[in-house]
Amino acid sequence: MDTHLPFTTTVVITAFFTFLLLVYSLLWLSRRHRNSTDKKTVPEPGGAWPLIGHLHLLGGQKPAAHVTLGSIADKHGPIFMIKLGLHRALIVSNWEIAKECFTTNDKVFCNRIKALAPEILGYNYAMFGFSPYGPYWRQIRKIATLEILSNHRLEMLKHVRESEVRTSMKELYDEWMKLRGDSGKALVEMKEIFNALTFNVATRMVVGKRLVRGGTTNHQEIDEENNRCRKAIRKLMELTGAFAIADSVPFLRWLDLDGIEKSMKRTAKELDQILEGWNHPKALILGGTDTTTFTLTWALTLTLNHLDVLKKVQNELDTHIGRERQVIESDIKNLVYLQAIVKETLRLCPAAPLSIPHESMEDCTIASYHVPAGTRLFVNIAKIHRDPNVWEEPNEFRPERFLKTHKDIDVRGQNFELIPFGSGRRGCPGISFALQVLLLTLASLLHGFEFATPGPGDTEPLDLRFEKRDMEEALLDLLIEGQPQLSVVAILDSRGFNKTAFAAEAFNSNHVKFYFDCRAWVRVSIQYNFKKILDDIIKSVMPASGLSEIIGKDYTLKKSILRDYLTNKKYMIVLDDIYHDMIWNDLREALPDYQNGSRVLITVVDPDILTSFELENGEKIGSDSVLVGGPLFRIKYEGWQFFLLYCGCKSLESQMMEMENEPTALLFCSIFELPLYLKFCCFYLCVFYGNLEISTRQLYQLWMAEGFVAHNSEANAEEYLKELISRGLIKVGKRSAGGKIKTCSVPSSVWAGLVVLAAKMKFVMVLDLGLVEELRTIKRFSVPKNLTKFVSLEHIDTYLHSLQNFALESDHSALLDCENICKKFKLLRVKSEEETSSGINPFLLSIH
Repeated sequence: MDTHLPFTTTVVITAFFTFLLLVYSLLWLSRRHRNSTDKKTVPEPGGAWPLIGHLHLLGGQKPAAHVTLGSIADKHGPIFMIKLGLHRALIVSNWEIAKECFTTNDKVFCNRIKALAPEILGYNYAMFGFSPYGPYWRQIRKIATLEILSNHRLEMLKHVRESEVRTSMKELYDEWMKLRGDSGKALVEMKEIFNALTFNVATRMVVGKRLVRGGTTNHQEIDEENNRCRKAIRKLMELTGAFAIADSVPFLRWLDLDGIEKSMKRTAKELDQILEGWNHPKALILGGTDTTTFTLTWALTLTLNHLDVLKKVQNELDTHIGRERQVIESDIKNLVYLQAIVKETLRLCPAAPLSIPHESMEDCTIASYHVPAGTRLFVNIAKIHRDPNVWEEPNEFRPERFLKTHKDIDVRGQNFELIPFGSGRRGCPGISFALQVLLLTLASLLHGFEFATPGPGDTEPLDLRFEKRDMEEALLDLLIEGQPQLSVVAILDSRGFNKTAFAAEAFNSNHVKFYFDCRAWVRVSIQYNFKKILDDIIKSVMPASGLSEIIGKDYTLKKSILRDYLTNKKYMIVLDDIYHDMIWNDLREALPDYQNGSRVLITVVDPDILTSFELENGEKIGSDSVLVGGPLFRIKYEGWQFFLLYCGCKSLESQMMEMENEPTALLFCSIFELPLYLKFCCFYLCVFYGNLEISTRQLYQLWMAEGFVAHNSEANAEEYLKELISRGLIKVGKRSAGGKIKTCSVPSSVWAGLVVLAAKMKFVMVLDLGLVEELRTIKRFSVPKNLTKFVSLEHIDTYLHSLQNFALESDHSALLDCENICKKFKLLRVKSEEETSSGINPFLLSIH
C-alpha cells in the first residue's frame, strides 16, 4: 500500500490544480461573455450580401454613396454600421455624434485605412494625407504646416496668390477680347480657368514656377505636357475617391475585378513622368487644385443662378473697393457677404460629401455604442450640412443665414454643423490657404466681369440645381422626404415618356427598399376589378405562408386583414395605369394612414380622372389649370393628399428658377431636359395666348430677332419648333401642301404654367397679372385683350426687346402708340403673309 501513496498524492494535486484552472477559465469566459453582452452594439441595416456585405449599395455612379447612406440614416438613425467586404464601417450622419468622434475619440480615430489609393498613388502611404498615425505623419505634417501652410508663410506668399489671380483675370480678359461677338459676350469654360489658376498658385508656392496658361481647350492652345498633367491629376482625384473591391475583399486583389488597380498604376506612372525632377511635395499640389476648382465652380454657378445674391455681392464690392482698383487680399475681411456666399457653397456642395475614411486604433464608445478596434469611420458631411434641425430650408441657397442665425458658425472644423474640411487631428491642414484662394478669386471675378448663364444655341445648359438632380431623384424626394401623411404621387403621361419604366426605377431603387417596410406593384387593367387589385396587393406585401387561405376569404374580411397587417408598417403601393376614379374610395377602405410616411404611386394616362379634385387653393383641375411648374402643386380629394408629376418639360422649373413662397409639394415636369436655347424659345411662347393660332413664320422671325436661334437660320428655328412639338409643348395647326407647319398653338395648360414661371424670372410679363410694379425690369411684354388696368410704357427704363399687343379694341392709346414705342425702344414690326386686317392679330414688335 505504501508504495502507491506518492502516485496517488500526485494525481490528487494535479486534479486539484486542473479543477482550479477549469473554474478560473469558466469564470473568465463567463465574465467576458457578460461584458460583451452588456456592450451596446451599433445597429446594422439589412441587405448585406455574403462576402461583400453592403458594398453593392455603394457601387456605380447613381445614386452617389452619400445619398444612399443618407437614405439609410433616415430609416435607421444617424449612426449605423455597414459591412464593406471583410471590414466594418461606422457611418455617422449627425453633427453631435461627429463631434464626439473628432473630440473625445479624436486620437482613437486618427488613423488612416490601408487601401489601394494610398499604396499606389500615395507612394506606399508616404503622402501625409494617407499616412498612418505615428511619428512619420506628425513630422511630415509639421514640416508642411510650418514651411507652406502656416499663417506666417501664407502671409509671406500673399504676393504669389495676388499675382496669379491678376494674371488669370488678364488671361480671361484676353479670352473675352478674342471671342466676343457683336453682343459683347463670349462663351468661356470657367472650370478650365479655375483649374489653371489653382494649379498655378500651388506650383508657384511649391516649386516656384507657373506651368499652365488659362483659357479653354477649345479656344486657346495649351502646352501638351501641362494638359497631360491636369488630366492625370483629375484622374488621380477620381481614383482616390473610388470604391475598390480589393479594399473591401483583399484576397481578391490579384483579380483586379474592377480594373481600378491597373488604372491607378497607369495614372501614378503618368504623373511621375510629368513631375519628375520638380523636387515637389506632390501632396500639396494635388490637394489644393481639384477641390478648390470644384468649390469655385459651384460658388459662381450658385451666385449666377440667384440674381438677388449676385446684386448684393456686387454692391458690396462696389462699396468697399470701388471701380478704380482691383481686389487685394486685405479687402477680403470687409467683404462679409462674399464670405457668406463661400460658406453657403461649402455647406451645399462640399468637395468631399463623405469624409476621408478614418480607422479606430482601439475599442471605444460612440453615442453609447461600442465600436471595436479596426472599424472604419465615414462621416456623411453632406447629410450633416442639410440637417433640417440645424438649417432652416436646408436645400436652399441662402448666404444671408451666415449673417444672421448662423453668423458664428465657421468652416474651420470647430463648429461641427459645418465641416467641409473635416475636423480633428486629420482635418485638412490647408483650410486657410483654400479660403484665401477661394475668396480672392471669386471677389476678383465678380468685381471685374459681368457674368451670365450660357446664351441661346448652347446645347449644354448650366446646371442650376445644388446637385445634379435628375427626375428620378426628385420623385424619390416626394416618396421618401415628404410629409408623414399617407400621400398619392400621380405620374401623368406625356409624349415620348415611359411612365411605367420611370415608376419601376423608383420602385426598385435602394432608397425605396430601405425606406419602406413592404412594397407592392400592381398592374391595373382598363376593366376595373378592385378585388383582383386587392389580391395582388396582399400577395405582394404579406408572408407566403397562409396566403391561399387569406385569398379565399370574403372581400370585406380581406380588406380588414390587409389593414391589420399594414398597421404601423411603412408601405409603398404602386398602381400602374389607373383608368377609373372609383379606385380612391376602395383604396381608402383597404389602406390605413398611420402618419408614418406611407405612399401610393400611380401612373395615369388620362388626366380626366383627376378633374374632380381640388387644388390646394380651391380651384379645380381642368384644361386651363397650371400643370407645368406653376404654383398649383398639391391636390386635395376628401382627405387624400396628391402630388402631381406632369411629364412634359422638366427643366422649366427645376433648372430655370427656384420657386419661392409656394406650397411644399412639387409639381414636376419632363424626363427630357430642355437645352437652354429651347428654354428661351419655350418661354417666349408666353407672349401669345393659350390655344391662339400662331404663324410659324412670325414665330421664327421673333425668335431670330431675339437671338435665340443659332446662326440666325430659319431652318434651325423650324427644328426648334419640331423639338418643342415632340415634347408636347406646342400643338401643330395648319400645314402647307408640302407638309410644312404653317401655324401652331400653345396648349392652355402649358401656357398658364409658362406665364407664371416667366413672370417670376422677369423674362416675359403679361401685363394683367397684377405685377405692374415690376415693369421697369421686364424686357418683353404681352398686353392681353381683357386688360383691366391702364399701364403706360413711357416710364420704362430697361431696354425693351419686344411687345405683343392684343388689346386692339381697348382705348388705351398710350399702349397703342406704336410709332412712339418703336422710336423709343428701337422696335421693328414683324409681319407675315398670313396677317390680316381683321383686327384680331397682335402687333408683333421685336428688337431690331
